[in-house]
Amino acid sequence: MKIYFDGACISEITEVLKLGIISGVTTNLSFCKKEMMVNKKDYLEILTDIKNIIEANKKKISFSIQVSKNNYNDMILEAEHFKKNFNSSNYDLKIKVPLNYENFKAINQLIKKEIKVNATCVTSLMQGVAAANLGCSYVSFFWGKMTDEDIDPKKIIYDFKNLLIKNSLDKTTKILVGSIRQPQVVSEAFVCGADIVTMQFSNFKKILNQLKSDEANLLFQADWNR
Repeated sequence: MKIYFDGACISEITEVLKLGIISGVTTNLSFCKKEMMVNKKDYLEILTDIKNIIEANKKKISFSIQVSKNNYNDMILEAEHFKKNFNSSNYDLKIKVPLNYENFKAINQLIKKEIKVNATCVTSLMQGVAAANLGCSYVSFFWGKMTDEDIDPKKIIYDFKNLLIKNSLDKTTKILVGSIRQPQVVSEAFVCGADIVTMQFSNFKKILNQLKSDEANLLFQADWNR
């Protein structure tokens, strides 16, 4: 049951790393584009900033980078560039590739080149099955997007986990759940069988701060200070 940070803001990553509870960082094009505009930097510069802060943490975690290209040849070249320039002994690099029919061709080639793939934007059981059979390291289900389409993410993740175990693929392919919109989804995803849940900065305080926990602490402090 691992928790990853989802975003690209250096100050947020720095803050969350101080908690000591995250085992990875995931990014996407939207997060990175926002930081590019704010900081007047290009994509590689933003990724380098994230790489440097993860390395400075000196705790080996996972780091997922999304390809920005949208055709076979360019995706392969970009992923190879990422592997060459963003590999580190301080983290485990995965390349995020959104799943669709054409992108499976690129994913197949990347895995043959021993590049670890985070299959992202997954919203169906059979997409997950195909990605696991191909050898993707992560299958990233988008919980919020699934509920938008009246798809039951709980059932799909539960069934997919059982299929991975039944077919001895649970050691090589991990279930990641993203697109988290409500804090309670984190616990629901883990109960359903998710290996990893990735969430944005705002959800950390919502999950770690609880009203009754604070109430108990205030009671202890009041008694102690009498």
